[in-house]
Amino acid sequence: MEENKKKALLFLITDFLKIGLYAYGGPAAVAYIFEHFKTKRKLDENRLKQGLALTQVSPGPIGVNFASFLGYELLGVEGAILAPLFFIIPTTLVVLLLTSIYKVYRNNTIFLKFLSHTYPVIDAIILNASILFIKPYVIKRDFRSLAIGFFSFVALTLLKLHPLYVVVTCGILGLIFFKKTETTKGINNGNTIDKKRILLGLVGISLLTLLILSLRLINENLSEIGIVFYKISSISFGGGFGALPLIIHEVTENKNWLDIKTMMDGIILGSVTPGPVISTSTFIGFLVGGLLGSLVATVYAYFVSVMIFNIVVGLQSYISNSESYQKFIVGATSAFQGLLVFTFFKVSTSTDHSLTNLFIFFVSLILLSYKKSS
Repeated sequence: MEENKKKALLFLITDFLKIGLYAYGGPAAVAYIFEHFKTKRKLDENRLKQGLALTQVSPGPIGVNFASFLGYELLGVEGAILAPLFFIIPTTLVVLLLTSIYKVYRNNTIFLKFLSHTYPVIDAIILNASILFIKPYVIKRDFRSLAIGFFSFVALTLLKLHPLYVVVTCGILGLIFFKKTETTKGINNGNTIDKKRILLGLVGISLLTLLILSLRLINENLSEIGIVFYKISSISFGGGFGALPLIIHEVTENKNWLDIKTMMDGIILGSVTPGPVISTSTFIGFLVGGLLGSLVATVYAYFVSVMIFNIVVGLQSYISNSESYQKFIVGATSAFQGLLVFTFFKVSTSTDHSLTNLFIFFVSLILLSYKKSS
């Protein structure tokens, strides 16, 4: 039995290390993970669909949360922690390497010229993400969700509200205006509650909270990095791109750690590496707090949401029957329409709109659209 567990652990680690090396494209990577564990590891397809559905009603990167779900299914608590850990290791190491190079050459004239022509790519990536986020609501003629998204945009641009308050307010609007949803249709697994999974999430959240409090006594800067990504990881619904507006606001406005152009450089590095775009957190942590800063930022950017996700999975029978929870999540998720559009306008205003950059922008947008349709 022990030998079988070691073998399963080895398979889990190697699977997610390999997937983490070429997990480009967000949804495409999740689709590959789904097929891999269905065909190679013989996991039940219906159970896989249940796990994937639950990632939609939890904050954080979908692929990383799904990795935790699969790890638990295969190896219990140990797998739930190790699967997402080994999934993010490749992208974290690549981002660290690229950030080290960036730090050395960031003031080089040729390097700066090159970077200036990558900013239109970021504009295109964020606009494409906005379109992908809004399109399903338009197709379904979901005018309530579209209205909440518009409210979110107005609250950010005119009322200058903090994104955190906007997301929570939109969740409350969801409670008021939405009828019963089908967000978690088909995920009910009887009336059982997985106490072990809930305990994992609660203990994990408690330990991460205690670590922040301990860091405050040792190094306040590291503690602040942890707090920022704790908040972002807790409320960033809609996958990796859902976190992007929150990261930009916290880092460039609330904390003033980086200017918008440096932030865009980080998004470029997070986009050209495998894994979710939230890997930009490693870049930010490194520039703000060195190697330890990058470690703290990475851990909190990923693992707070992983722990929340495990609580959600543990309570799946309750969540699938909880109309209030589902309506709140639909409202909160709708807010990210406005957040992404707001982020696009904010980031694009700092881009030099030369003919060359406009050409790069439109070509990037076309290629991203082609990739999506493919």
